[in-house]
Amino acid sequence: MAELIVTGGRRLEGSVRIPRSKNSVLPILAAALLCEGESRICDVPCLSDVDTSLALLNAVGACACREGTDVLVCASNQMKPSVPDSLSGAMRSSVYYIVPLLYRCGEAHISFPGGCRIGARPINLHIEGLRAMGAEIETHPNTIICRAPKGLHGANFCLSFPSVGATETLMMAAAFAKGRTVLCGCAKEPEITDLARFLRRCGARIQGAGGTCMTIDGVERLKAVAHTPIPDRITAATVLFGVAACGGDVTLTGVRYSHLNAVLHTLSAMGAELCRPEPGVLRIQMEKRPDAAFVTTGVYPEFPTDAGPLFAAAALQATGESMIRETIFENRFACAAEFCRLGAEAHVQNSRLYINGISGLKGGLLASQDLRGGAALVIAALAAQGKSRITGTEYIARGYEDIAQLFGRIGAELYWEK
Repeated sequence: MAELIVTGGRRLEGSVRIPRSKNSVLPILAAALLCEGESRICDVPCLSDVDTSLALLNAVGACACREGTDVLVCASNQMKPSVPDSLSGAMRSSVYYIVPLLYRCGEAHISFPGGCRIGARPINLHIEGLRAMGAEIETHPNTIICRAPKGLHGANFCLSFPSVGATETLMMAAAFAKGRTVLCGCAKEPEITDLARFLRRCGARIQGAGGTCMTIDGVERLKAVAHTPIPDRITAATVLFGVAACGGDVTLTGVRYSHLNAVLHTLSAMGAELCRPEPGVLRIQMEKRPDAAFVTTGVYPEFPTDAGPLFAAAALQATGESMIRETIFENRFACAAEFCRLGAEAHVQNSRLYINGISGLKGGLLASQDLRGGAALVIAALAAQGKSRITGTEYIARGYEDIAQLFGRIGAELYWEK
């Protein structure tokens, strides 16, 4: 993978369009296998996780391809129940294929899903919920085998933690299960509401998505539709915290304000000026060093865990000590040691990252170890004086189409070097 060369110390100015959400696209691509006919997912960004999803879809016998900026997905009569280990191990989102393969093939064989090493990401809630709906599941050291010889049936199931992945998996299962399913303790992220919107347009009977409880009445058949996913709120947060770190005046287009409330509240506390000149447009101005702030991550609508490292990168420049407490993943702040290579004062204690902001960061050699931590290193390098080289950019490519182009549009100086 190419390395990213960043020359920092430049103010960010201009306008940037926010792409469609990675975390909406990936489960929707899997859910398209539940439909009869060809689904069209519109305006899909070119991410390595999307490429892996298309390879996975084709590997199990579906037809999946790009047509311009859209992705076309169609199930076939030659579906296979097994996901190749190399693909299931490449991304966390491979777990979404358990239910579609169960529906198409009567069984699903999948290795435990991979992804960034940011902490424990168990799938016990997925398994418990599917078992409650009649699935027979074997768990081996590296493999899950799921069967439903009598089909799935509706059930009342309460999630002990509002897991996004489990909520989406069980919602897909309930869409074709016989009878009514009531899911309580659901996650409420916008991406869940978007998946429900897609499934409802296909003919699913889902009520309550985006709330704590959902009621789903199973149907026999779903039809294919065209669907445009929501904007990517974490990419929007990446740009916003980049401006907070570097200073500038940037307009974001194609955003959903309501999805960013916790992020915008934090940016205001850091001294950013925010305005909404028209629907779907957000302007941020930062004319001074950020003020120190304290943040606690949590499940939506609280401050998103994915934005934690992005906030931390901006806080490196703050006047005073900032702190972020992580409540979801125990290894979210692997980027902290890399911040220190730039001269930052940052250390992790238990689940908290403490940052003593300074204004004299210097460029250096940095290694990305996960997706959002990698994006945070880009922000830190953009704010530092001099040149930085970032390796491990394959992690960044999982969630950003071209982060050099994203920031380059607003005046940053960075490029890829093989």
